[in-house]
Amino acid sequence: MTPSNRSSPRDLTQMSRELILSAALQIIDLHGVDGLSMRRLGFALCHPMSLSLFAANKTAPLDGVAELDLVQLVLDCTGR
Repeated sequence: MTPSNRSSPRDLTQMSRELILSAALQIIDLHGVDGLSMRRLGFALCHPMSLSLFAANKTAPLDGVAELDLVQLVLDCTGR
């Protein structure tokens, strides 16, 4: 049986904007926008204390998720 991501934290070099935003979007999908917190996002990424190196506050991942949604809307509109 292989260990889960929770039992073996990701290397900080593997952190990326895409990874952070993907985790933020999953949290928003499950718990709503009010359910997204830096603590919850950090735990989802297995780096609760290190997230601040990549996102200064909750606004940064929220802005990124909104940006991804807008890009998807533009792609959907042009892909008719």
